[in-house]
Amino acid sequence: MKKLKFKFENENLELFADDIQKIVDAFAKRGYEITPSDACRAWENYSDTYCCSWMCMGKYDIDEMVFRTLKKKFEEVE
Repeated sequence: MKKLKFKFENENLELFADDIQKIVDAFAKRGYEITPSDACRAWENYSDTYCCSWMCMGKYDIDEMVFRTLKKKFEEVE
């Protein structure tokens, strides 16, 4: 029998690369390291609470709001 593995390519990583970088930077500024993939999933999860697939950030400086909103979606690991 042949094995299959679900191939998940998140197109949002490319489509919203600037927004994802804003999220990664917001966390790094406060001493936390997160991957772009985790940042993307966290923002997708947050956007979903507003029935959006992706809430665009635009040009606004929403650094503090992003950190406060998404911090609770992460757990610290060693």
